[in-house]
Amino acid sequence: MPRALAGVRPRSDREQIAGHDHALHLARPLADPADTHLAVPALERQILGHANAAMDCELLVFASEQDERSLAAIDTADAVLVFTRRMHTAGIELERFQQYCRDGRPIVGVRTASHAWQNWLEFDREVLGGNYEGHFGSGVTTKVEFAAESAEHPILQDIEAFDAHGSLYQNTPIAEDTQLLATGEEGQHREPAAWTCDRAGRAFYTSLGHQHDFWELDFLRLVRNGLLWSLN
Repeated sequence: MPRALAGVRPRSDREQIAGHDHALHLARPLADPADTHLAVPALERQILGHANAAMDCELLVFASEQDERSLAAIDTADAVLVFTRRMHTAGIELERFQQYCRDGRPIVGVRTASHAWQNWLEFDREVLGGNYEGHFGSGVTTKVEFAAESAEHPILQDIEAFDAHGSLYQNTPIAEDTQLLATGEEGQHREPAAWTCDRAGRAFYTSLGHQHDFWELDFLRLVRNGLLWSLN
């Protein structure tokens, strides 16, 4: 089952497109290997199609949780989008990612990013400001609503409330220094579904991201806006 991750770096002067940056992506495996080829291009099209963002997208795919693929590409990235799940990355490559975070460089986390690295589960609390404690049952639609106090946040602009798929993640409580952007409601359960955490650097995370969510334009816009916000 393939896994993957994503990031962003500036072009050289000769590579600049209308003076904008470009993105280098590292994504994650979805439930089926084919899902990666459906979900990531959908997000890429949303980023590339944005009027104020010209980005090149490069996908680093992991063959399995034990794959020892190099993460050297993030050294020159302006932002990294994490969409991995329980990767067993260790040693110099895990240290490379940890250093990226310590340097306060932009991070965007999607769904399983809360437990992206089996050897560094603290990434969730230390960088994303989250509190992943598992998830509720699957097969129920999640109603996504935006936090009233964050209605003017740049990440929420041009986005309407929508229904998400897959199980609702349990994240309560998220860190006090986070800004809640959206909640997810599934039956009697309500949980944080998207937030920002601005510590050493800007981090945006959403627990949404089931493969069917990538057919939802407002979800794609949410992730796109989160990436652009992280780049400031």
